[in-house]
This record gives sequence, structure tokens and C-alpha cells, in this order.
Amino acid sequence: MRVGRACHACPLRESRRARAMHTRAHMKIIERSTRAAAKHDQLKRAEHEAFGAAGGAATGALVGASAGPPGMIAGGVVGGVVGALAAVALEREDDEQVATSRRLDEVIGITSGDIGVPSLHSPPVGERKQG
Repeated sequence: MRVGRACHACPLRESRRARAMHTRAHMKIIERSTRAAAKHDQLKRAEHEAFGAAGGAATGALVGASAGPPGMIAGGVVGGVVGALAAVALEREDDEQVATSRRLDEVIGITSGDIGVPSLHSPPVGERKQG
């Protein structure tokens, strides 16, 4: 006999205490995976910033080479800063694009499972404007 909404593969679904243990176990797993995902995102951002800074520094040093060693140093520093800032801007733009895509998917009904079903805010078919 199945009691409540439990995981099909989990043997802990017999009693109320077992369901509570099951829920706590799943919550710990979700919390760990959420922390791991956040740490992965931080590492990914740091990696992108480092590559941006390295690329900018290399480009700046090459451009500054025409002014000699001081120009290479100055170009490397300025290029590194500009490259890191560009990497941060690109990362933010990517995050915004992902967030917008998720919002649109939710509005359209792709993620909520009711794709193609009109919402209460859409007018009836006969009252739509003909373009």
C-alpha cells in the first residue's frame, strides 16, 4: 500500500516517520546539489574573467610593444582590466538572456506542461484582430 506522495524507488514510504525521514533526506540532497551548482557557477565566472583578463593583457602587451617595455607593461595592465570587464559584461548578458528565455518558456507553457493552452488573459478566437 502506498501512503502519500513518495519516491517510487525509495523503500521509506510506509509510515509518517518514514516519510519525514525520506523528505529530510531528499531536502539534504537538494541543498547539497544547490550549493554545488552555486559553487560551479562561481568557478565558471572566475574562469571566464581570468581568460578575459589574460586575453586582454596579451592584446594590450602586443599593442604596447610599439612603445617599448614600459608600453608593454602598461598595455598589459590596461588590457587585462578591459578584458576582465568585458568577460563580466558578457557573462551578465548571457545570464539575462537565459532568464528571459526561461520567463518566455513559462509564459508560452513549455516548462509548465500546458503548451498551446490559452490563458485567461487571451481573447476568444473570434475576437482576435485580423492582421
